[in-house]
Parts: sequence; structure tokens; C-alpha cells
Amino acid sequence: EWLRPVKLASCDFGQHPPHIGPVEVYDKARQEVRGLELDLKVEWNATDADIKLQVGSRFTVGISHVKLRATVGLVFKPLLNRLPLVAGMQLFFLSPPDVDFRIAGSLQFLNAFKGIIQQKVQEEITSNLVL
Repeated sequence: EWLRPVKLASCDFGQHPPHIGPVEVYDKARQEVRGLELDLKVEWNATDADIKLQVGSRFTVGISHVKLRATVGLVFKPLLNRLPLVAGMQLFFLSPPDVDFRIAGSLQFLNAFKGIIQQKVQEEITSNLVL
């Protein structure tokens, strides 16, 4: 409990943009509501990321060198005949993404526990963002 809440204190993803592609597009015309689905392969190696998490009231943890490899699903539905053309959007991972990162700053010793931390991060992503 003393490690809660975890809040995003600052976030800079650096200068390296993600690589996106290939992109697969599907027409969702056979469902009850017409829409459009895009599946995007995303690979991102943010070697100069600078992310700070406030953990409880005592610790600030730095995260650097974030790597992500995933397939992202985007669903736009229903499609409209007027602007804004789409009434809603869903964003999700099609399967659990591969995520890697380095712990930076004064708590670098936590890298010794990186496997446990990475497993918890993976569990949170999977339970909240994977369909």
C-alpha cells in the first residue's frame, strides 16, 4: 500500500518517433454498425525517453530507453455521412506487446528486480489494453 498511488510526474518520449507499418485495413460493413478497422505494426525504440513516475509519497522513479513492439488495433465506428465522419474510436493491442525499459536515476538499483517489475507492467498492460 505504501507504493500506491503511482502517478505520471513527467513524460518526454524523446526525439525518436515510432516506426509504423505495415498497416492492414478492414471494412466493418458486415456488423450492425458500419466502421473501419486498422491493424498497425508498431516498433518504437525511444533511446532518449525521460519518464518520471511518482510512487507513493516517497519515491520518484525514472524510466529511460523504452522499447515497444506491438500490433495496435484502431476501430472507427460508426461512420457518419457528415463531419466529423466518425462517431467513436477504439484503441487497443491485439496481443500483449513486447515492452522493455531501463530504470534511471537514484533508484537504478531496482534494475536488479527488473524481471518482476517488467512482469507487473506487462500484466497491467494486458489487463487494461489488450482485447
